[in-house]
Amino acid sequence: MEKPDKNTIQYIRHVSDELSPAEWKALADITHEAFREREEQGIHMKPNCLSEEGLRHWLSHDKIIIVAYAENTPIGYIAGCIEPGYNGCKQIYLFVVAVLPAYKRRGIGKGLFQKIEETARELGCAYLGSDTSCQALSSIAWHEQCGYEKWSYFHHKHTNYYSIRLRKYLDKSKRPGVRWWYYFKRWLRTHLRWTAKGNITPLVRLRWHLAGKRNSDPSVGKPLSLPQVQSVSMDLLKAFISFCEKHQLRYMLYYGTLIGAVRHQGFIPWDDDIDVSMPLPDYEKFIRLFECNNTSDHYHLMYGTRAGAATSYAVLVDNRTLCINRMRDREHTRPLGIDIFPAFPLADDETEARRQIDASVDAALGTWACHDVYRPNILRYLYRILFNDRILERHLQRVNEETYRYPWGSTRRLRVLSLEERELLALPADCFDTCVELPFEDIQAKVPAQYHAILTENYGDYMQIPPEEVRNRWLGHFRWISDDPMPEPRVDKTQNEHPPTP
Repeated sequence: MEKPDKNTIQYIRHVSDELSPAEWKALADITHEAFREREEQGIHMKPNCLSEEGLRHWLSHDKIIIVAYAENTPIGYIAGCIEPGYNGCKQIYLFVVAVLPAYKRRGIGKGLFQKIEETARELGCAYLGSDTSCQALSSIAWHEQCGYEKWSYFHHKHTNYYSIRLRKYLDKSKRPGVRWWYYFKRWLRTHLRWTAKGNITPLVRLRWHLAGKRNSDPSVGKPLSLPQVQSVSMDLLKAFISFCEKHQLRYMLYYGTLIGAVRHQGFIPWDDDIDVSMPLPDYEKFIRLFECNNTSDHYHLMYGTRAGAATSYAVLVDNRTLCINRMRDREHTRPLGIDIFPAFPLADDETEARRQIDASVDAALGTWACHDVYRPNILRYLYRILFNDRILERHLQRVNEETYRYPWGSTRRLRVLSLEERELLALPADCFDTCVELPFEDIQAKVPAQYHAILTENYGDYMQIPPEEVRNRWLGHFRWISDDPMPEPRVDKTQNEHPPTP
């Protein structure tokens, strides 16, 4: 591709509301192409996989967008917004800079930076602000080449946890004289609190244990009744199903939730959670898409070691709630959520299949054991405090080894990840493609077509209501910790005690 003449490149300033759907699509395509290199490097910055709708949501509400056009075709853009700064100053904070790879190193990026700087001066801003992943060395070098200075470190979940904030001062009189001290203090504060993978450091964990702090204080938030917990879980399930249908992802209800759908057409009366399963490829895609296209302020995704999750499966949670459980460490106390279990290819050979199941269950249980706060042995107690991250990573790596042991579609059976079931419990490889719908409360949800055979193998006579003394009563003690109005209790419809036999 020939180098474009600088005189033919047009830089046009837009407000986000002015862009047409075709222009938004072009900007989304530019973003994906520009950040593909970052994704290949393992740097999962937020723009990496934003959809067109996600980009529009992220850059909505009068964001300033400068688009570079070559022959009336967008080839790059820069976007930011005006924010208050220190001492009453204003700044333009840059959200994203993206140029098509074919036009890189041809002055387009520099032209975009110059235009946004001119805009900032026109609007009376004292400085420009930006941030990037600490691992994106080329991006940091480019900012410094454009006159930006390193300002501070911070912990950010979208850029592999460590990000660096940069500033370019347009009004030198507003520039602080102790920038180096602030930068060092923020660097120290970040690295003492968080590891490079987003976990808390042993120093913080030791301080918590020495202080004896727990999130088990009964005064935290307002208590939620079981019907209210079920109402929150139901809202999460609706959001999950809506997202899956929008992005054409496969799922099905599983474990106790599947029993509830078949036997009660809704929740098991004494149950407080929801379990779903997704095929491994859709599970990975769901995590990637939800991370960047979530438009809710209340819902977020926990998986692996993200945000202290320490789980071998994903959990979609409502951050307005908190589960008070004295069996968990403070760092692992999490909000109320629905559990999303991946289904992975199971070996065709019976002996290998049972070994694969045992190994995956052992590893998954190992991650759960890291929640335990009771240590009978003081040496083991200290070992857990200091090396908990390594233990978690080792168990999660073992889970991944077993779930990814066989390529998707290379075996005749599947197995849903479990924390306790060691029986074979194999599913047909096409079970997610042959799902049927059953009523669950006030919606229709997908379940495996062979649900009767699956539940019979898992639970025996699953249609029989268990005696009250052996029911797994509401184990979690959930609290509402938001200023939002508390959820309305789920309407308790008449439970179908003896539905027709499937």
